[in-house]
Amino acid sequence: MSPLSNDRQLNRLLKNVIQDVVTFARNRTRQIERLTQIGIALSAEKNINRLLEMIVDEARHITRADAGTLYIVDEEARLLRFTIVQNDSLNIRMGGT
Repeated sequence: MSPLSNDRQLNRLLKNVIQDVVTFARNRTRQIERLTQIGIALSAEKNINRLLEMIVDEARHITRADAGTLYIVDEEARLLRFTIVQNDSLNIRMGGT
C-alpha cells in the first residue's frame, strides 16, 4: 500500500484504521453468512424440540453467552414453562433432544 501522507505517524494510524475496518467487515460478512445458514437449518427442522434447542444454541453462540433459557407461554395455566435450559459452566443441557 502506498503512503497516503508524508507523515509517518499519520500513515501508521491510517493503516491501523484500514486494517480495523477490513477486519470488522470480514467479521460482519461471516456473521451474515452464519445467520443465513442458521435460517436455512431452522426452516428445514421439523422436530419442534430440536428446533427450540437450535434456537437457544445459536442465540448463545451469536451473543457469546455461557447460558441460555427458553420459556414457552402456557396460556391456560398463565405461566412460563422452562423448555430449554443450557449452561456451559455448570455443564447443564436440559430440554430439546
